[in-house]
Amino acid sequence: MSFVILVRDLWSMSTDVYAGKTYIHQGQYFPCLVDSENPAKKYSNRKIAERAASRLKDKTGQTCEVMEVEGE
Repeated sequence: MSFVILVRDLWSMSTDVYAGKTYIHQGQYFPCLVDSENPAKKYSNRKIAERAASRLKDKTGQTCEVMEVEGE
């Protein structure tokens, strides 16, 4: 069982999966997002994923939530 972070993109109003990295554009941080779970950053523990989602929200200001996925 593993976990991924879902991020609500403020510009396109879509929900995508966090790829595990951020980038800076004009001094503002943005998460790198992918549209499937395959290349996404996977976490083995819910608590670690929730902590990463909290830090990502603090850094980028975007809404994040943790979702459980099957498989490794």
